[in-house]
Amino acid sequence: AGITDEAAITNDEQPSQPPSPRFEHTVSDQLSKEHKEIAAGPVRNELKRLDRRTDPDSQYYYVETVLRTIDESQQANWWDNFALCLIREYDYSNFYVQRTYLQINSEHIKALLKDTIGEYPGISFHTKEISVDAPYHVLFHYRQALRTASEACEVDSEAAAHAKLLLGWIDSEFKDVSEETTNLIEQGMISYKHLWTLLAPGTLIYASVLGQARLFKLQSYAYGMADLKLTLTYHDFDGEDFGDMESVRAVRNFAGASHITELSAYPLGYHADPDGVKSELVKRGRRFEDYAGVHFCNYSGIALEHSGWSMNRFSTSGRVVVDAKTFHRLNPDTAFEVARLGTEPAAVLVKSGTVFEVSR
Repeated sequence: AGITDEAAITNDEQPSQPPSPRFEHTVSDQLSKEHKEIAAGPVRNELKRLDRRTDPDSQYYYVETVLRTIDESQQANWWDNFALCLIREYDYSNFYVQRTYLQINSEHIKALLKDTIGEYPGISFHTKEISVDAPYHVLFHYRQALRTASEACEVDSEAAAHAKLLLGWIDSEFKDVSEETTNLIEQGMISYKHLWTLLAPGTLIYASVLGQARLFKLQSYAYGMADLKLTLTYHDFDGEDFGDMESVRAVRNFAGASHITELSAYPLGYHADPDGVKSELVKRGRRFEDYAGVHFCNYSGIALEHSGWSMNRFSTSGRVVVDAKTFHRLNPDTAFEVARLGTEPAAVLVKSGTVFEVSR
C-alpha cells in the first residue's frame, strides 16, 4: 500500500555500495515564493505526496514526490498547510525509502480521528502530531465509523470537505482489498492475506481450547513468517482478584481461501450461533466465579496437570480442594497475577500453560 519512488529499488535489489545522492538541494526563486505563500495561507483541502530526505549535514527537508527538490535553508513549512500529506521518508543515502506514512495536518481530521478512534495499538489520536504508517490498517477498520461521524459535519463546511478528502483516500487506498474481501466474506470465506480485515481490535474472538469453547477480546495482531499472531485478553482469577490476562494465539498460514469458521480462532460474529455461545459462556463464567476462595468438593471427570511446557489431561474421581491462592503459593512456576479490571492486562507465563499456540 506504500508509495515508492520509481527510481528507488527494493531491499532485495540493493547494491553493496549505495550510490551518491541524486538530488541537488536547490530551488528556484519562484518555487520558494510559492512555498512561502502556501505557508502563509489557510489549510488546503488537498492530499500532498512528499518525500522526506536528509542533507549532508543530517538535516531533513521535504520535497514533492514528483522529484522537485528544495534547499532546506530556503523553505518554509509549506507542507503543514495541506490537510493530508502522504510522505515517503528516505534513509541517509537518499536512495532507499525506509518509511511511508500519512501525516494529518487538518485540525478537523485530527478531531474526527480523536473522537471516533481515540486509541489504537501503537497509535494515539490524542497527540498534537498525528501520523499513520503504511499499511494504514486502522483507517480501514474504522472507515465506516469515520463515515458515520463525518455526517455530523455542517454541509459545505471546511470540516466536511476535509472529512470527504480523508474518506475518499481511504476508499481509493483499499479499493482492491474491499472488493476481494467482500466477495469472499459473502461466501463465508477469507484468504490468509486478507485475514487482518476481520480483526479490528476489540473484536470478540472465538476459539476452542482443550476442547472447550472460549471467548477472548482482541488487542492486536501481527503477521509473522508462518502465521498470524493474535494478542488477546480474557478474564481469570489469581486467588486474590478477578481481572484480565493476556494470551497469544496463532493462525497458521494457509493457501487459497478458507471457511472462516474452520480457522483456529475467528471473530464471534461469524459463528453459527453467536448469541448461544455468549449465553453458555456467561453461565460458565458465573459458575467459575462461584468457586473463588476455598471449596471442598467431590469431582469426577477430566483434570489438567502442568508438565514442563505443556498440559496433561487425565481422568480423576474423588474429593478435591479448589484453592487458587494456595495452589499458586505451592507452585510458583505456574503462578500468575491478573490485572484488575480497568488496568493494563498482565502477560501470562508461557510455562503456565495459559498460552496456546494453535494452528488451522
